Amino acid sequence: MAARIGARIREVLEILESRGPSTMREVYGAMPCNVSNTSKYCHRAVALGLATTEIVELKHVFTAAPDWRVKVGPKEGGKKVEVINKNVGITAAVIRKRRADAGNVWAGL
Repeated sequence: MAARIGARIREVLEILESRGPSTMREVYGAMPCNVSNTSKYCHRAVALGLATTEIVELKHVFTAAPDWRVKVGPKEGGKKVEVINKNVGITAAVIRKRRADAGNVWAGL
C-alpha cells in the first residue's frame, strides 16, 4: 500500500530527484518556504524511508530513494480528512456525526 505524504514532502523528493544529492540549504533554495520548514520536510522524508541522508563535511546531504514514487504512489486529489485520534482512526466528521445522532448538547459542533 502506498504511503500518504504531504505536498511539501513530495516537492522535496522531486527536487532531490531532479538535482541529485543536495544539502538542506540547496533544497531550501528551490522551495517557497523557510529554512526550518525545509529541514523538517527533508528529515520527515528520511524518517518515512523516502530519502536517505549522510553527513559530508558536517552537512547533511539528502538523496531521494530510487523507488520513492512506488512507495508514495500517484498524487491524490480530494479533500483532506482531519484525523483527531490517529491510534483509533476517528475523524472529526465521524465525531460530529456521532454527536448529532446522540442528540446531546454537543450536537452540531
